[in-house]
Amino acid sequence: MTSTTSTSTAIPKLDTPRKRDSGESLTKLAIRRLRRDKLTLLAMGVLILIALLCFSAPLIGGALNVSYTRTNSNNTFARPLQTLEVGLNESTSYHILGTDDLGRDHFTRLLYGGQVSLSVGFLAAILALSIGVTAGIITGYYGGWIDDFINWIISTLNSIPSLFLLLIIAAVLQPSPTTLIIVLGLLGWTGTTRLVRGETLSLREREFVVSARAIGASPLHIMFSHILPNLFSVIVITLAIDIGGLILSEAALSFLGLGIKEPFPSWGNMLSKAQEYFTRGGHLVFFPGVMIFITVLCLYVIGDGVRDAFDPTAKD
Repeated sequence: MTSTTSTSTAIPKLDTPRKRDSGESLTKLAIRRLRRDKLTLLAMGVLILIALLCFSAPLIGGALNVSYTRTNSNNTFARPLQTLEVGLNESTSYHILGTDDLGRDHFTRLLYGGQVSLSVGFLAAILALSIGVTAGIITGYYGGWIDDFINWIISTLNSIPSLFLLLIIAAVLQPSPTTLIIVLGLLGWTGTTRLVRGETLSLREREFVVSARAIGASPLHIMFSHILPNLFSVIVITLAIDIGGLILSEAALSFLGLGIKEPFPSWGNMLSKAQEYFTRGGHLVFFPGVMIFITVLCLYVIGDGVRDAFDPTAKD
């Protein structure tokens, strides 16, 4: 009779993906994902840098001894040899990107124009988001005739051609940054309302909402203490995308002469003015267009990155 001895063999441990802690909130997981998303972090850094440069325009203009409104007859774009002139001139002003057709420094005008364009985009998006989120939560939670009435308003506004409506508003009101913020904010909330309404219709049937309703919580408390926090990711994504869209809208309106007008510079009206001198001064078209492109691209990349970070079905 032979006895067999069992030999234990060491089983190597396989590297398995690190699983998310069951107690980790989605917000903490999203922040950890964003820290690893180099493209989104790069877009955030570029956008912050552009904003800092634009809102530091008075300091930069003072250091270079230039002004976005002061004309310089000794350094005018109309003189062919001084197109895109860089360096010191007779008035000890330093023009990094040259001057425009009136001899105004193009670099500081670009920064001041960024102040206007970014302010219009951000403030109009916040106004539109506030209206859209409030209307979306109310319609999604109550439903019934309130939902029908808000949807009727949305359908009516969306059926009117935007350009036609803006032409009427431009004829009645004097275009200015404040006017444009109010107009774009009051017209840009419909898409947000539909998105938030759909999310609210799903959330109002969840257990935590039913439990809050069962213990006697008021509808206002349920909407803004239980439903609204769960819409945070949707709100952030919508805000980033809306800002980019509104910056493009401002640029288009100013280019058509319906938006910001002189003496206020904006990236849009700088493009509109520059089309007259496109062949003689391509820098007047190139730099505002590049700033619009980079800013809007960064906002869309940030919105896409935040959406992926808050996706509960994505692999960690």
